[in-house]
Amino acid sequence: MKDTRTAIVNLKNYPETFGNGALRFARIVEKVADATETRIIIAPPLPSLSEVASAVRVPVYSQKIDYNAAGKSTGAVVPEALAAFHVRGSLINHSESKVHMSAVKGLMQIAKNAGLEVCVFAQTTEEVRRLVKFQPDYIAVEPREAIGTGYPLVQYRPHLIRESVQLANKEHFAGELLCGGSLSKVEHVKQVVQHGMNGIVFSSGFVYASDPYETLKGMVRALGV
Repeated sequence: MKDTRTAIVNLKNYPETFGNGALRFARIVEKVADATETRIIIAPPLPSLSEVASAVRVPVYSQKIDYNAAGKSTGAVVPEALAAFHVRGSLINHSESKVHMSAVKGLMQIAKNAGLEVCVFAQTTEEVRRLVKFQPDYIAVEPREAIGTGYPLVQYRPHLIRESVQLANKEHFAGELLCGGSLSKVEHVKQVVQHGMNGIVFSSGFVYASDPYETLKGMVRALGV
């Protein structure tokens, strides 16, 4: 794995991000990135992708892409369109936007063909085992049952974190391994790094923080960068 640190802020479709909300949060992310010199990626709601991507310097990701080509593909999130609007990459296979594992490699390929980076989500060690062979830019380990529970994955299922790191090293994974799943405290992030992971995926803990700037800055600094 790379010896680098990254944080992904997934705004999902929280109502607080609608309207001007996504841009407001994106500017906070940009401010933290400047203050910490850390790569922080933001994934805003799909309707705000173009506005956010044109307004901030941090990498902007789509929350999904579809297996469709440009042209006659009404309603599809097309990789070529994302690239044209300066979107840097996409999340793939998030548990709230799940695709069949057999489709992941194809989605990665069409994203790469359009010049996009990809972060692919895994819920189990078996999914990690398959994904490391595909060599995406990022693999985010985040079982659906760990989301929004208040029980951080790194504490209640540390074996999944350790096994994911072992698999990534065994297969000479060239990207970064990230941890999601109810991370809400600086100590959680430190544990993620101690287990050998490169970074975090952060969502509701950022959006609903009383001070999103200070909260994200503390989490990012805990990555040790």
